Amino acid sequence: MQDNQLLTMVDHQAWADDRLCNALIGLNGIHEKSKKLFDHILAAQHVWISRIEQKPAELEVWPVLALESWPPYIRSHHQILTEIIQNNRLGEMITYKNTAGQQFSNSVAEILMHLTLHSQYHRGQVISYSLEKFEKAPVVDMIAYLRTR
Repeated sequence: MQDNQLLTMVDHQAWADDRLCNALIGLNGIHEKSKKLFDHILAAQHVWISRIEQKPAELEVWPVLALESWPPYIRSHHQILTEIIQNNRLGEMITYKNTAGQQFSNSVAEILMHLTLHSQYHRGQVISYSLEKFEKAPVVDMIAYLRTR
């Protein structure tokens, strides 16, 4: 996968997270499962960034986050992931332990591809759990993002 493709995926992730974040915060009460999953999306991004940076993660994979922490996490993750791509780290191999304590190694490019797809998967779940609460569900598809560029 080329640098510009991964950068597009990372840009899409931030755009989609931001749209969904704003839509959820604008609801009259967020569905419990939607909140839990959106917290997980942001925490998983944090955990993977921590693995790439070889630093201890400050968040658990399934944390309880304050709503006001969502936008800063989205902005921070986007900035860090963009810098990782721009600093030509995609071929770098990262050895890490998963939440079960098993050790694996993957390239930064593979991790970023996984991370962006993982986020998209869970954004779909978040929207599904909250469909009845949305007047109009936010569109977070890649093609919708590409049409904004």
